[in-house]
Amino acid sequence: MLAAILLVNPAYASGFNLKSIGGVNVDGRVSSHWYHTSLQPALAGEAPGSSAVDVIIDGQAYQTAANAAEEWQFTPPEPLSAGDHSVVLKNNGSEISFTLTLGQENVNWDEVSSGGGESLPTVGFLFPTLFLLGAGSGLTILGRKAGER
Repeated sequence: MLAAILLVNPAYASGFNLKSIGGVNVDGRVSSHWYHTSLQPALAGEAPGSSAVDVIIDGQAYQTAANAAEEWQFTPPEPLSAGDHSVVLKNNGSEISFTLTLGQENVNWDEVSSGGGESLPTVGFLFPTLFLLGAGSGLTILGRKAGER
């Protein structure tokens, strides 16, 4: 005997990603190492509208926010030194971290031309669809990632 069926429609949240470094489109790719010739490149990406984006460069914390169009941008207030920098981006529990090597003389052109990095789906949230089946004895949770229907 079926006691009840409860369907909760999934809600999809916007994702968090890095779209460009210094105006160069990285297309949401995830990589542990990025290179840029500029010493003050702007970082830009997507995040849920009005949410805070923490930017941590070599342990120094900054903050920016996504606008209503779900876009965020951050430019270091001062030029950074040439060489390697640890970058961590955080938003609503999601984190993107990588090494950013700056300066024309420090770019590994062989690695850059190989197209390093892996295209992954936008980091998002998982909201379950719930079905309550049986005579009050069973609960099945089916999950979908953001963007799936």
